[in-house]
Amino acid sequence: MIAPLTDDLKRFTQVEKVFISDSKDKEVVYRIRGSRIFQGKILLQLEEVEDRNKADSLKGKYLEIEKKDVPPAPPDRYYLFDLVGCKVESLKGKMIGEVKEVLFSPVNPVLVVRKDKKEYYIPFIKEIVKEIDLEEKLIYIEPLNGLLD
Repeated sequence: MIAPLTDDLKRFTQVEKVFISDSKDKEVVYRIRGSRIFQGKILLQLEEVEDRNKADSLKGKYLEIEKKDVPPAPPDRYYLFDLVGCKVESLKGKMIGEVKEVLFSPVNPVLVVRKDKKEYYIPFIKEIVKEIDLEEKLIYIEPLNGLLD
């Protein structure tokens, strides 16, 4: 059973293969034999997983699909993986840094932004993130007091 980090649960029923990676960033390709949605999660039957022991060995790992299989994001919505590599700038023109990763939290995603040796954790919320230009790879923020201290 997969706990998805996506709103679109049907995407896993529309692809032929997935990639599963461990903490060492080693990706393994698995072909999908069958899939169904169950209680807000995805059940996948993978051709290379023949028994429960093999399935248990995949617990806690990340499952991804190919970028070509990702449908376009709806207007004013973004895939978090598209934000990695974007420059972050304040509305006043101050360069904050570059998004190095996106952390998932129960409340909202958090952008990890680095510049030189400084690292900032910027909540991905409308009160802070004001504009995103994916073509220019720029994110404009209005930092709350103390956010960049």
